[in-house]
Amino acid sequence: MQIPQCIAKDVVPKMTSLPAAIKPKISTVGSGEISYHDQVIMITFTDDGKTPASATYYIPSWEDILAEDWNCLTPAEEYVPDPRPVTERIKTFEDACDDLNRRAQAGDKLANDLMTDLQFNSPRTPDLLAYIQLRIITYALNEGWVPQFTEDEYRYYPYFYLYTQKEIDEMSEDDKALLLLVGGNANIGARCGLSYATSYYGFSRSHTAVGARLAFKSSELAKYAGRQFAALWSALVFKPIPEEQK
Repeated sequence: MQIPQCIAKDVVPKMTSLPAAIKPKISTVGSGEISYHDQVIMITFTDDGKTPASATYYIPSWEDILAEDWNCLTPAEEYVPDPRPVTERIKTFEDACDDLNRRAQAGDKLANDLMTDLQFNSPRTPDLLAYIQLRIITYALNEGWVPQFTEDEYRYYPYFYLYTQKEIDEMSEDDKALLLLVGGNANIGARCGLSYATSYYGFSRSHTAVGARLAFKSSELAKYAGRQFAALWSALVFKPIPEEQK
């Protein structure tokens, strides 16, 4: 079985295994990424010291699938945590995908399910895509922790401020640099800005504005996620700005 892998949108055009004509089409479907999952390939080795190994896509028959004499030549790799702090390892969505792919290969069922959802659901609306991406990022940052919804459990999530155009105009340039432009022209105002503020916690219950599945195990992780992935939180909640209004 091939190791599950998510090929980022910016890497797809560089792939030599894809026909040039199909690459632009891939970028217009879903997130523009390619997820390899549960593929069977046949590796052929020639022990002559010079012939490279070859990999061929293989479709197992029902006889193969139901056979009871399979031998595992290479067991699933054990997941070995990176010693660096998680906030140094998970800085992009692609980093989170790499982390979950390794967890899935080591037998983590939820990690495998999340990557499968990304592959097969292929959401076409920005909010649904952002939700799946944030689920993956949240699981990676929590390092496998999931809420149990017990009475003594604290769960944290990012908290944001929303500023009007008037308030933005009165800000210093340093404060403006921390904002993320969201929304669009409206009858009662202009654009608005989204700024990470702090983290908030839920005790024995979740806040319906965020969703329990996007909860973090610590305030520090919630703060980091709010700052580092502000664009995704915005895509989850707000309508994108039309190109003609940017």
